[in-house]
Amino acid sequence: MPQNIFREKESESCDYKLKYHENKAKLLHDMLCLSNADSKSPRQLILGVSDDQQEFPGVKEDPNRMTQAKLIDWLRKTNLNHTPTIELKAISIENIEFDIITIENRPEKPYFLEQYYRDGNTTLHQGAVYTRDKDVNTPIDRCATDKQIEKMYMERFGLPAERTRFNNRLIAVAYELPNNFRYLGNPQNPFQTQALEKLVHDEPLIHQDLELFTKANKCLQTARILSTSSHSKLKPADGQFLMKDLSQYLSDKYGITVSN
Repeated sequence: MPQNIFREKESESCDYKLKYHENKAKLLHDMLCLSNADSKSPRQLILGVSDDQQEFPGVKEDPNRMTQAKLIDWLRKTNLNHTPTIELKAISIENIEFDIITIENRPEKPYFLEQYYRDGNTTLHQGAVYTRDKDVNTPIDRCATDKQIEKMYMERFGLPAERTRFNNRLIAVAYELPNNFRYLGNPQNPFQTQALEKLVHDEPLIHQDLELFTKANKCLQTARILSTSSHSKLKPADGQFLMKDLSQYLSDKYGITVSN
């Protein structure tokens, strides 16, 4: 039975379609979303199955059905920056034929058009990057987020995403530190702590450096106390001392210099 084969739910790497696309721009959009998806698995566009895996009409009589040769030839003519590596395989279950387009996970992401592609009223614009968030495609009239695109380029250039993010947060703290303990004219929030907060609360890698976490957390808590209490025993000079200590640590351990 087909339902015993097609059990996997739709996800970043799996998309079901009841039939082949009548509109080639929509087919290209689906393939780009899968090609750019954040998944280590090969991506599959399964044709002839409903997205809830309850209907299995197959594609045997589908007038828009394509062969692998025809699909690859068409893709090469769409003016993509890179052509994804694909395989189209037909399988038969109880005399029902299904097509599965498998797209290799390769570090060439992001895939995008260098010229617009139009079919009917549907247009994909050059330079737009599409991907998937769980089982949802980036809309045709939108673009992937900065973070999603950044991660694609990190993969392309072989950069470890977590370490790059961690280093960027340290640099942001270095820019912010000189203003942490200087009154900025806002009595409700006189100190800048956004970069420190992200480093202390949102950065998992900081827990691999307990000394950094301790120093950054002390700076953050001191800045918060000075920002919210008008009768605190702490003085800006106390914060300045902590800032210099953290600055020195960033310089000695990570080679990041804090400008005064």
